[in-house]
This record gives sequence, C-alpha cells and structure tokens, in this order.
Amino acid sequence: MNPTLVFQIKEEKIMKKINDEITSVYNPKKV
Repeated sequence: MNPTLVFQIKEEKIMKKINDEITSVYNPKKV
C-alpha cells in the first residue's frame, strides 16, 4: 500500500471519530 493512501484512510477515520463526537455532543443519543 502506498503511504499516501494509508494516511488518507487514517485521516478519514479520525475525521469520522471527531464528527461522531461532535454529533453526540449536539445531539445526544439515549443509550
């Protein structure tokens, strides 16, 4: 795998994680 692709995948996962955290702050789910 080329490093750029690996980096993009990592970045996407991080962005998704941040997004999920922001979403849960503004729109808390009742667990």
